Amino acid sequence: MINKLFLTGFIFFTVMNAFAQESDYEKIKKLFEEFEYEKTIQLSTDLINKEVLSDSALVNIYLMRAVSFYAVGNEALSRKSFQNILGLKNNFIPDPSKISPKLIALFEEVKKEALSEKPVNIANPVDISEALKFADERQKLIKNAFVKNLILPGWGQLHVGNDSKGWIVSGLSAANLGAMIYFLRDALTKENDYLKETDKLRIEQKYSAYNKSYKMRNVFIVSYLLIWIYSQADLLFFSDNEPFSNISSFSSAFQFDNLTDRALLTFRFPLSVK
Repeated sequence: MINKLFLTGFIFFTVMNAFAQESDYEKIKKLFEEFEYEKTIQLSTDLINKEVLSDSALVNIYLMRAVSFYAVGNEALSRKSFQNILGLKNNFIPDPSKISPKLIALFEEVKKEALSEKPVNIANPVDISEALKFADERQKLIKNAFVKNLILPGWGQLHVGNDSKGWIVSGLSAANLGAMIYFLRDALTKENDYLKETDKLRIEQKYSAYNKSYKMRNVFIVSYLLIWIYSQADLLFFSDNEPFSNISSFSSAFQFDNLTDRALLTFRFPLSVK
């Protein structure tokens, strides 16, 4: 009778433990799919330390950890996660549809270096704490930079330490903004002068002056918008890169033809990083 009760209790405990593991695993998976990388790291650390999981579940968890660590800027712990995967399954092949080419290249590096090594232990709490702290600081830095860049293009680049490009873009933005404001007011003034003019001989002259100022206003509005878009894209997609070594190739040119009343504004931006 006692043996039956013990066996029943053991089976019940095993089943409940399996359900708990599955529930935690689904939480981790959901957090990962929602790009909550810091929480994915935290919860997966607790699960690995507290539970005995199957190899297949561990491989999936370590893969999510590898991506999460890489996303928060900690390549070292991403490598450790790949090493753990290879320790569990040395013929593991990452799915290109699930992780980026950069991570696949990193995995291949780790595989060449440590395929024959034993899986390393999970990162200790100090490593996790440092990784999360670094991710939090990095997130605040990018958030503040993005807000500043919304106010004045180039200010965000200065905030993240990209001084060369930041000074050029912010200087160009400020100059363009000043010119835009000037021609906004100038066009409005000349429009009022044109509408108030009663002398037929001067109406055409006033209209021509207003028309030129109006076109200049539109040129600077469009050019400021282009600078703004470029600056936001650069901050979002290149904020982790080194400053452009060929920043001197950034240039602009403006021409206005008085005979045809046509304005031409051109920009050249660096498209590659050395």
